[in-house]
Amino acid sequence: MDERRHENTMSDELLDRELTALLSVGPSPDFMARVRMHVDSRISQTTRWLGVAWIAITAATAIAVVAVVVGTRTWLSRHAESLSLGAPAHPALRPLFFRRCRSLFSLLTCRRL
Repeated sequence: MDERRHENTMSDELLDRELTALLSVGPSPDFMARVRMHVDSRISQTTRWLGVAWIAITAATAIAVVAVVVGTRTWLSRHAESLSLGAPAHPALRPLFFRRCRSLFSLLTCRRL
């Protein structure tokens, strides 16, 4: 029985060689061509939709920024008088810059002296 077991045993090197020989088979050219065509079609579809999405997101962001800037400036120009700052508790506590700018609109647009 021991003799039989020794006849069927493989060394590590022999096993490695046999596995390498069995696994070193390449795919057929037709299969490779089909896979390449499939991958190319998937990449082009994804790229096309990704480009459209980025253009839409960029345009929406630009429109939102312009709307906020225009709306804020319009609102500030209409409500400049009603947003005037109250008198300071003590005039010495407020710098000259804040004494000259009496409303929120003028405070935002006033330059330092």
